[in-house]
Amino acid sequence: MIGREIKFENPKIHKAPDEKFHMIYMKELFSEERLANHVERLPSPVQMGMDKIRAKTLLGKYLVDFASSSSIHGLNHMTAPRRHIIERFLAALFIIAALASLILLSLTFWKRYQDDAIVIVLDHDYKHFTIKAPGVVICPQENVNEAVFPQVLKKYGLEDTIETRNFFRFISNATYETFNQTPEFNAVDSSKWLAILNDLKPNVQYQTFNNSKAKWIITERGFCLTFNNYISPYSSFDYWKNNNWTAISIPPQFPSYSYLKREITDQIRVKTHSVMFSIYPAGDVVNIKQKFYLCKRMSIVTIDVLVVEIDSSDQVAQLSLRQRKCKFAEEGGLEMWPTYSVNACRLECTFKRIRKTCYCYPHFARPTPGIPTCNAAQLRCIAANWTQIFLSDKKAAKECGCIANCNKARYVEASYSSLDLKKGSPADAIITPTVIFPTDKYERKQIFGFNDFLASVGGAAGLFLGASVISFVEIFYFATLRLYWYKLKIANKGKKKFNK
Repeated sequence: MIGREIKFENPKIHKAPDEKFHMIYMKELFSEERLANHVERLPSPVQMGMDKIRAKTLLGKYLVDFASSSSIHGLNHMTAPRRHIIERFLAALFIIAALASLILLSLTFWKRYQDDAIVIVLDHDYKHFTIKAPGVVICPQENVNEAVFPQVLKKYGLEDTIETRNFFRFISNATYETFNQTPEFNAVDSSKWLAILNDLKPNVQYQTFNNSKAKWIITERGFCLTFNNYISPYSSFDYWKNNNWTAISIPPQFPSYSYLKREITDQIRVKTHSVMFSIYPAGDVVNIKQKFYLCKRMSIVTIDVLVVEIDSSDQVAQLSLRQRKCKFAEEGGLEMWPTYSVNACRLECTFKRIRKTCYCYPHFARPTPGIPTCNAAQLRCIAANWTQIFLSDKKAAKECGCIANCNKARYVEASYSSLDLKKGSPADAIITPTVIFPTDKYERKQIFGFNDFLASVGGAAGLFLGASVISFVEIFYFATLRLYWYKLKIANKGKKKFNK
């Protein structure tokens, strides 16, 4: 190193090739065709989701666009490219099976919502029960006032004969079982029989424990007196005569009982007649099928009844008739009464079958314009066709649509006793009905509502298709707004091509 000269040379600087040489180099390295293919194969940095097939038609492109972007599971597999035909077939098969399962389950849920939406539950909270007082109907065994025969017969231009008196004595107490014994009587038109019987009805004297007033009603047993029945005017002669159809609501002061005042005992003393009596719901009509008891003069009849009540919740009242399978009184739907009850419906059904068989209505049915009142021969026709006319409750429900009351009460005999009074006692027929306060009560409640239906269908849609509300919004969007803008876009493209 010592004595040796060190020479520092300038470093060699490699000059970049000129622009012309650079272009020649690129042309040699890539042809234009290879460069174009290379660019096409470059992955797009913004591509999202699965790739999709290319449809040939405009409709096909639109459907592919929907299927590839929908949140419904499985549709994107149908539009994915490079899939084997078997793979597409299996995907379509599973989608169709899932859709069919969803439809079947949805129909099952809808059927449950329509047919099994309510349930009857048992309520044990008896300390908060409010029980309506039952109605009591009494029918005198002697249903004409003998003292007024001369005046009444004269009023209607009839001769006061034994045959005339016997006929109206018979017809005043005649029932379906005795119609075959109806004597022939043509002295007055049958349409006037009811008015004559109304004028002949007996003067029944009575006394009640709570001073309640009785009202005369027309029943299948003739004229009877009823207590504690707020719809009794519907069956009264004056109501029918005046062609009145006014609906009557439950009086605010209607007798009812609570747990604190649960002694439901009443007494009716009939001073002038032996009677047949029955206990029935206060808002119903008298039905000949209900059980009647005989209470003779100078006797006392004591009867204890259990009450079975079924009420309906406010939710049940909002359901359709098919869903709740019962009717409220205010819904009506009958031709002879302004309100509905199952017994009124069955009675009306019986009258319609009588008309179909014997071409008339019996004299104790509400007069209807254009329908004659049965004469003596037609009453015998009713007796002769008894088995064809009268239907069971199930057949009446099927033929006439007589479904149950939503709010109803039923009285079941718990005990019955009859005691003849000693000589010298008042010649009264004493009825002592006692209602045993219930410890259980039934209530109709909704168990499967519309919200439950939506939740069930939504769960099934999520299980089978992975769908949600957004999925159905997508379908609506693609079927409306998106389709509109798509058509508008295609139309604009067509105009541009035409202008070029």
